Amino acid sequence: MRLLYCVLCVMSLQCMAAEEYTLYFSRHAEKISTTDSDPALTKKGQHRAQALADYLFDKNIQDIYSTQTKRSQQTAQPLVKKLDQMLAFYDTQDLSVLAKILRSQKRNALVVGHSNTIPQLVHLVGGQASSIDENQYGDLFAVTFVDESIITTVEPLPPFPEGELAPLMFDLSRLPSEKSRYRVLLNGEDIGYQILDRVVKDEQIEITQITMSSATRTNMIVKTFVNKTTLLPLQIRMSGSDGKAVDVQMTFADNHVTGHSHKQRPYFLTQGQVDVDQWLPPFSYLKETIFATVGALKYQQQDQYFRWFDAENIEVKRVRLHLAETTVVDKDGLQQPMDVVHLTGGAPSYIFYLSPEQHEVLKIEIPVQGLTFEKVPLE
Repeated sequence: MRLLYCVLCVMSLQCMAAEEYTLYFSRHAEKISTTDSDPALTKKGQHRAQALADYLFDKNIQDIYSTQTKRSQQTAQPLVKKLDQMLAFYDTQDLSVLAKILRSQKRNALVVGHSNTIPQLVHLVGGQASSIDENQYGDLFAVTFVDESIITTVEPLPPFPEGELAPLMFDLSRLPSEKSRYRVLLNGEDIGYQILDRVVKDEQIEITQITMSSATRTNMIVKTFVNKTTLLPLQIRMSGSDGKAVDVQMTFADNHVTGHSHKQRPYFLTQGQVDVDQWLPPFSYLKETIFATVGALKYQQQDQYFRWFDAENIEVKRVRLHLAETTVVDKDGLQQPMDVVHLTGGAPSYIFYLSPEQHEVLKIEIPVQGLTFEKVPLE
């Protein structure tokens, strides 16, 4: 009888253990910049792939999945070799199939994918997803299942991002009150306009953005209030429609933000109204602030590393602002210099084209979305 009891206890413990497993999700490592539709990994990407294998070596990984692309396969390959396992491929056109397999097998597994598929997969298996910038690498999502609980963690893997986070460096003399108009293009087609109105007061800067586009069913007003001496946020309000109704109201006190955000988001994020009451990490600025003040930021002296807070999607991202090049463009028949400034890590990344003398933003591109904002005369 005692032996039977012990056997039952062992079986019970095994069953309990079988209900605990972790699914790991990683975007492929850095890829070579090329026109090739299926690029391989860079040297840095190869080092990151090895770091992924080293981290997961003792995590009892039983299955390894990859897309058919070279960059995904090469990211998974070091772990495949370390564990002497087979690499399984999955179809990115129907991610729900893989999600069902992962949940039904209840085994530790690694899935390598892309910036647009990894958040979807994390969401489909029940984890807490977040967006991934096209220039962001190294975050390993771990979704752990313990009985009825699902716990999501994110582990950054080396090589770690360069640059130390710091307050924004800017020149207040480059921030006069100004009203500008931009036409909005989607893949080169004119779809609407945006008005940017910056009013500088004694202690704060008020920024108003009005965006209109019948093509995307956008009719939005965003009002942002920031501290004049630090550019840190004080308040943000959004209203109107961005395909669906938008209602965002948040107030900031130091690094503490309270309020709510109601809008349509990428489907892997929480939908509808989200009440916000959280502490932001240091050096967190509203993304709307950067758009309206980039001409005053001292990007010419050095790269700037900081965080920005996306009040619509309620995400905090580590971003880098750097001068990529100074080029010469033809404007109204005259050759004029132009600074090309990249902001990467914001999910998505942005490219600003500025006049280096007037510090005027002439054009903004969001490459991954096919969007362009071109400055035009006020009507």
